Amino acid sequence: MTETLALKYRPKTLDELVGQESIKTALSNAIKDDKLGKTLLFSGIRGTGKTSTARILAASINCLNVEKPTINPCGKCRSCQGINTGTDMDVIEKDIADDPSVDGVREISQNILSSPISRKRIYILDEVHQWSKSAQGAALKLLEEPPSHALFILCTTEPQKLLDTIRSRCIHFPFKAVGNDQIAGHLQYIIEVENITIEESAVKLLVNLSGGSLRDCLSLLDRVRLETPPITTAKIYSAVNAIPENLIMDLIEVITEGNIVLALEKVELITAEEGFTPQEVTNKGLSLLTEIYKLKAGYPNDKLIISDKERATKLAENLDNFTLNCLIQSLNEAHKNIQYAGEKKAIWLEVAVLNLMMEIGKL
Repeated sequence: MTETLALKYRPKTLDELVGQESIKTALSNAIKDDKLGKTLLFSGIRGTGKTSTARILAASINCLNVEKPTINPCGKCRSCQGINTGTDMDVIEKDIADDPSVDGVREISQNILSSPISRKRIYILDEVHQWSKSAQGAALKLLEEPPSHALFILCTTEPQKLLDTIRSRCIHFPFKAVGNDQIAGHLQYIIEVENITIEESAVKLLVNLSGGSLRDCLSLLDRVRLETPPITTAKIYSAVNAIPENLIMDLIEVITEGNIVLALEKVELITAEEGFTPQEVTNKGLSLLTEIYKLKAGYPNDKLIISDKERATKLAENLDNFTLNCLIQSLNEAHKNIQYAGEKKAIWLEVAVLNLMMEIGKL
């Protein structure tokens, strides 16, 4: 079975971690100075490297080919390989969503007492915000005075759901969304190594759709590379069932031209024939108009979330600030109305299009 790109290119050392420079520096210094503490909290959106960093940290501490913890684990010893495959006896990964009860915490409390074969017994606990209230109370007692040979690494996408008393007992490392430039650089490296044929605009679209999650970006690349080469923006939009940018561009253009018949035909094409919901149309329209506004204001081109910048530039040149602002405000109001329109969402979208044309004086 083919290994996924996210697993194949999962970082093995702190140096390989993408987009978390301050965390890399802090953890490297903590390892060198032996100041890690006993409970760490890794928080952030999915796919930013929380559990990967936890594994790297575990290998750095328990690597058998060095005399003390290192920032460069060998990756070859029994401990390093066991951590990489999830079979090491001293590094236990648990998804709290599988057992969020107090009994799960009690089991950890009992198992943590036994001495490790390596330097430390390390628990990597994922999705800890899923703990029940009673489980959090039990976890608090466990984290107050853990054994000297223990290290807990708590990972979560929602740290605010943890008790304040639990958070206060942790050294907190908030993982930020990975920047588009950093994702693009890593993605380009993988594309070259894997010899993937992909259009430049498609690479940019993959980055834009990632939402700061490197893993999501690689998962999407895994999906679209199953298509017949080359990978194009159209194939990516189809894979994620997202409205192609050109369809919304078409709709905005005919609205600003004041062509009522063609505008309503475009709405029917996008909803009835292509199968996208009115909310998806208004949401994509708002996103695209916002990017056009940024383009008009001189925002750097490489930071814009637009695939066809040439066409967007022409739109920006043809729309003054007042018109753009009217379109955005009216579309935002339409988006809210459609949310509560029940079975009449399609009609409300048509009404919204007519209102947009009226607002900008084209009706």
